[in-house]
Amino acid sequence: MWYLAAPNNQWATYPSSSASKAQAAAVRAAINATYPNPAVNSQNAKAKQVALNKVAGSNNVIICVWQSEVEDPKVPATKPDLLQCNSNRVFGGIKIPADGEGAKTYYRRGNGEDLAKGSAVEFGGPNASITIVQRTANGYTFNNGDTRREWTFDAPGDCRPRCPTAGSYSNYLIRPGAVIPDARNTNAERGSYCYNRPPVASAENVVEYRNLTNSTSTNGTNTTTSTTSNIVGLGVFPYAWTTSVTNGSVHPGPTQVEAQSAQGMTPYGDLFAQTVPNGTVPTQAQLNAAGTATGSAAHPTVDLNDKNRRAMAEGGVMNVTERTTYVVLERRDVTIATTTQGTVTVTTVTQPQRRQHFCNRQTSYTFSLTAAGAVSMNTSVTEDCQPWSAWSNNGPATTSTTTTNNGAPVTTYTTSSQPLMSAQTPQVTGFWQALTNHCNKDAYGTASAGYQALNASIDPTAKHSGSAVTPKMNNANNPVWGYGALNPKGTTEVGFFDKQCAFEGRLAQAGDESAERVFFRDNELRDVRVGLYRPASVGVVQDDGTNAIATVLTRWAEGTPQVNGLSNRGSLRSFDNDGDQVFSTSTGNAPVFKNWMNPTSAQARTWSVLMGQEAHFLMAGNWASDSGKPNVWTTKWIFAPNVSNRIAATRVGFGEAGGARSFDPANIATKIQGQVMGMSNGATTSPALKLSPR
Repeated sequence: MWYLAAPNNQWATYPSSSASKAQAAAVRAAINATYPNPAVNSQNAKAKQVALNKVAGSNNVIICVWQSEVEDPKVPATKPDLLQCNSNRVFGGIKIPADGEGAKTYYRRGNGEDLAKGSAVEFGGPNASITIVQRTANGYTFNNGDTRREWTFDAPGDCRPRCPTAGSYSNYLIRPGAVIPDARNTNAERGSYCYNRPPVASAENVVEYRNLTNSTSTNGTNTTTSTTSNIVGLGVFPYAWTTSVTNGSVHPGPTQVEAQSAQGMTPYGDLFAQTVPNGTVPTQAQLNAAGTATGSAAHPTVDLNDKNRRAMAEGGVMNVTERTTYVVLERRDVTIATTTQGTVTVTTVTQPQRRQHFCNRQTSYTFSLTAAGAVSMNTSVTEDCQPWSAWSNNGPATTSTTTTNNGAPVTTYTTSSQPLMSAQTPQVTGFWQALTNHCNKDAYGTASAGYQALNASIDPTAKHSGSAVTPKMNNANNPVWGYGALNPKGTTEVGFFDKQCAFEGRLAQAGDESAERVFFRDNELRDVRVGLYRPASVGVVQDDGTNAIATVLTRWAEGTPQVNGLSNRGSLRSFDNDGDQVFSTSTGNAPVFKNWMNPTSAQARTWSVLMGQEAHFLMAGNWASDSGKPNVWTTKWIFAPNVSNRIAATRVGFGEAGGARSFDPANIATKIQGQVMGMSNGATTSPALKLSPR
């Protein structure tokens, strides 16, 4: 007899008159389809397992409990199989039949309690095991006298193996509680299905070090001397003169003063150079003759190089200093003991070296899971090691030497008389200064008052050029001008030297016939050409024909119409011939123009600085000028003509008799910046005026 789980979870038998025919047919079809043609009376064959039976549209599991050959079940002679499932959850149960004819069959729970006949019982809980007992009406024996048969069936559980959900190595579980497929139901397969630990890669790099040494020996000698002497002083004598030219103050010009010097031997120095190096002590007669010659000897002088000539022509302070080097001459009577000692020098070169050994290792992990749920983890290590590398140098080699004596020393003695000369710190024995300047007449006049003027022959009033020199002084600690002066009279300030000149101008290019131009207020740009004036080649100023560095315009602040954007009564537009705007709405202060400056283009409402030489402009307005308030401006240009100055140029120093001050002057020209005013009346010249924009 088949015991089956029906769709309504009620137990039924097959065949059974009490079972639903449709249900029985569906069950039979499922069983036959799964297990066709079972062998007759084969207990194992008849114990068929149907995993899934779709009856009445729902999934139901059919469990074959056991089978008897007769409709009214009787306990068979052999305990039938209670089959388990392979892949689905097991529902276990039994249908308790009514009493059959003759023998009685009873069903009891594990605790001995009888189950009600005709009921359906599901395994599990209090029905964890069910015992089937067959007995006669008169006792526990069959009619045939056989002993009572009794079989106990434990409740079928979910017998499919599953992955653990906890326990050892739970941190490596990848499918906790998952059903293990039949194909993987071995210890190793269960372990790999339920657990996984990623392999761990590691590397080991072992480095070894050593020092490779190489030693060599060299024989040599070590000579030492000891001297005993008696020194006799012969005097202190001037040995050499050094005349130097150096910068004495700030120098804003482009050419900086660089140091120049000239050195000459005194007659004493010439004598000592001929005798002392040879070990000869000069005689007293030779010393007397050198002293006479020193009093009338010429001292060394400096001829300024081109750079220093340009620097002094630009303006500055030049210091001319003479320093005398004195020497102390002595005679030394010397006894020299010379000891020679043989030596052995061992030189050891140590070269640090290294080599390395590198291994890649991988640790792998496998798991084994028994059917009883015992899990173990196996570890295997594979490695790939390289051979040791060749020894290689590890840093620079070091060299050490050790010297030891070799044999007995040998000493010899010599005696002689020798000159002994030692130099002293050079002392200042002469000092004077030169001052040059441009276009700072008043300040220059104050600073140079009382000193010799060199530029009187070329610029008597020092209008454009100034040059003066001081007499010889014996102390460089009290200069008249520049650094270190007690009262430098402004000569340590940049402003003393960087004043921009005002040059007389000459008309180089005529402008419009009239200085007054009237335009209609149609805002159409119209040409305005002003007369272009260049520096006049007069006196120390020579125009070299180069264009102006910058063009400077000054506009009357009350002129109307105002610059575009400043008034609601129209606006003035202004451009140079290159299309650059002339005046703007800015109210910034105009730059202060200085010599050697590099002006930059800048505009404001009342002034404008345009780079280069401009004399052609474009003007337009869209509103009429107010009565008495036309737009008025002046134009000037910044040029850099050649301007001469008379400077101490050659034989600079103390070349006169007895070391008196000496120099030969020369007229040197250099580029000096200055302003040239434009004129509005077409005059052929313009005066030397320097006006700052407002």
